[in-house]
Amino acid sequence: MNISPIKIFQPNRNNFKYSLKNSPIFRGSGKTEDSFEKKSVPCEFPLTKKYGLNIQDIEVKSTNPIAISDKQKALFVEKLLEAHELAKKNVETGNIVQLGFASNLCLSDNTWHLATNFNNTRNDISSICGERSAIVVAYNDFLKKLIKDNDTETTQDDFKIKYLAMSSAKNIGEDSNASLPCADCLSWLNTARFLDDETKIAFFTKDKETNKLFLEFKTLKDILPMRGIDLIDSKADIELDEMPFVFTDDAKRIMDEKGITNENILNTLKEAKNAYTKDEFTSFSNQKIGAGISVNGKFYTASKVDWSKRWFVEPVEFAIAKSIEDFNKFVTPEIIAYYGDNETKCENAVVDDGIVSIRTLGRIKAIDKDNESLVVTINNNDEIDVRSINDFMPKKSTFKQSYLK
Repeated sequence: MNISPIKIFQPNRNNFKYSLKNSPIFRGSGKTEDSFEKKSVPCEFPLTKKYGLNIQDIEVKSTNPIAISDKQKALFVEKLLEAHELAKKNVETGNIVQLGFASNLCLSDNTWHLATNFNNTRNDISSICGERSAIVVAYNDFLKKLIKDNDTETTQDDFKIKYLAMSSAKNIGEDSNASLPCADCLSWLNTARFLDDETKIAFFTKDKETNKLFLEFKTLKDILPMRGIDLIDSKADIELDEMPFVFTDDAKRIMDEKGITNENILNTLKEAKNAYTKDEFTSFSNQKIGAGISVNGKFYTASKVDWSKRWFVEPVEFAIAKSIEDFNKFVTPEIIAYYGDNETKCENAVVDDGIVSIRTLGRIKAIDKDNESLVVTINNNDEIDVRSINDFMPKKSTFKQSYLK
């Protein structure tokens, strides 16, 4: 077999689809140029006073240059404290999980919308985290405002998210999970319609030695560095054997350490293609996806199955379930390959949903923090892209859901 040559991995930035075409967050010098309407900034901050915080003592941290005024910093602190108070009240009133998280979400019109996690049962279908809850609340508030103002020109595409201020019910700055969205929330944040790469997450952190409190910011691009680039069809018009391989540095490291070869990767992708070709169960979304995984030298495949307009089986999770049943223990794949369609088509609506499931990758990382699966897709119909799960989700998630016994 002839294996095609290796090329240096360079993401095709033309495939990123930004939601905020004229984002005010970063311009020119790289510093934040942002403003808040005067009416949204109160003269006093009651919760800041209640907690005895001095705004001047709180230092701002960010992975990228950011410049905010003292009044803007005070507003973020107050909004985080509002989220903290709501999360505490949620736990106090008997939420079925013993953890409380809340998000205060700021839209592009500088309005804030607050919501907490809600867990009605132990099943995830009846649970929603603070981030997703805030998005739902904000969207409903947005629509109600349009009704009140009799606005017939604004559409849902004008619903844009600038900030997510996230807190938990634990002591301020002491919960490392407060700024770590779960896998399901990450899948929402990975979408492009209402958010963009520079949408910011704000949260408190604290220095354990000095007890100093920080106001920290991250962009979605910091926690989801690959967001958007898989929003193209991941299938080929030519034979897979003829396609060149493209590797990230981390993928090459893992291959060298684990002895994974190009042939191993190619064969896994071929299994995914076979699953795609045989798919007869995608009837509602019209999005066919085949997945192939390699676990302990064995291949497992599955295709996407949508049973209704709102429910489907993700093929990688289906394939992993097969491997767990076969090995009779929890196992994680060394290689995950996707092959299929980017778009879903339902009731005349066409949406770029992408191939790679961030929710699935997030769950794999949550189960095994040291997992370093390779994720294989096809880019632009002419390259086999090999990345690591770390490339998609660089921060190890420590989020653990807990339930009352």
